[in-house]
Amino acid sequence: MKNSKKTIFRFFISLLFVFSCSAMRPPIVLKTGESSQQQRLCLQTKPIMPDVPQISRSSSSDTLLVRTAQPAQITAQSSAPIFWVERPLLPIYHQETKIIFSIDGGGSRGIIPLFYTMELMKRLRIPSLGPLVDMFAGTSVGALICAGIALGQEASMFENFHSLVERTFSKSKLSMKGVCKPLYKNSEKLKVIKEFTGERSARELGVDFIVPFFCYNTGEAMYYKSFSPSSEDFKLADLLMMTSSAPTFFNPYFCFSSDLKKYEGGDGGIFANHPGEEAYHLARSRYPFAKLVMISFGTGTCDKSAEFKYYENRGLIFWAERLPHLFIAAATDNTERSLVNLSQKDSNFHYHRIQLPLRSGNMSLDENSPEKLDLLISAAMANIGPTGFAYNPFSSALSALQQKMQG
Repeated sequence: MKNSKKTIFRFFISLLFVFSCSAMRPPIVLKTGESSQQQRLCLQTKPIMPDVPQISRSSSSDTLLVRTAQPAQITAQSSAPIFWVERPLLPIYHQETKIIFSIDGGGSRGIIPLFYTMELMKRLRIPSLGPLVDMFAGTSVGALICAGIALGQEASMFENFHSLVERTFSKSKLSMKGVCKPLYKNSEKLKVIKEFTGERSARELGVDFIVPFFCYNTGEAMYYKSFSPSSEDFKLADLLMMTSSAPTFFNPYFCFSSDLKKYEGGDGGIFANHPGEEAYHLARSRYPFAKLVMISFGTGTCDKSAEFKYYENRGLIFWAERLPHLFIAAATDNTERSLVNLSQKDSNFHYHRIQLPLRSGNMSLDENSPEKLDLLISAAMANIGPTGFAYNPFSSALSALQQKMQG
């Protein structure tokens, strides 16, 4: 009786072992399109251990496949077909992609990023880039362009940019303004801005919108964040007026927030002409698991190198004009380095910087000559070229937007 019980017990153990081994073998799928000779060569050159599963991505579906060798003893000399075993393991997690547009300040040189956005629209064959962008960050004229894209008005803005610049930066040649008073009036700039924004508030854009401005009455560098409950809302025109009120060019702009708090705002370029780094940190906090793609547009960069003799024995008159440009350029370069470093540390952050080297000297931020603005457009067009930039940031940005369109 005891022997029969042992026999039955051993039988069930053996049966359990057989079932467990069978469960580990998935249904066999013969890999088609290969001859027996090719399959034997595959075994010789790419042996797969029977007990070691190999995970790969299927080209025909979004499924992870486990590939294992058949446990049977198959030799290279065998005439039996050699095959892979494929079975679904887990569905791939579709990672959400968030597109961030960051546009620098630069006055009339804002026609450079505006031209690039038009080229992206043209190649994507869409009327506006707005629906593809999840977050906008802009300083000064960059904020105005961001608002125009969000409103779907970038084409109209580009077509009328020459006249907008001429109206904003209009002055008498005999004027002594700029020495004791600002060069230009806020009133004309406000009219230009309201032609695009109307009376809507910044939150009515319906997208994540980040705008730096300097608050003179508190002495603070501030960021407006449309998605933050603690951030007070403004009329969109007022916000754009504050971030574009560059010292010596315009007076600080006075306005009230939605909570009736008074602000005396100045240009965001004072501390963040390139708003990309702040946009990255806010986006990573807001979308912690998303793939972030930042497309950053510059407004032209010049060769800042010079011999020591050029700067030697210079006084207030010489530096008064040049220091602001040097500070802004240095801060922009520093932000650029930080974002490149962040893209190397964060594997889910892709950074594409579209910038135009200005080889013909430093064009003034208040340049209103149509001929010189056309030269900027021609230079930007040549910078794209038939195959794109040297490391292709424009093509990379275009590819990222195409992938976003495809979902």
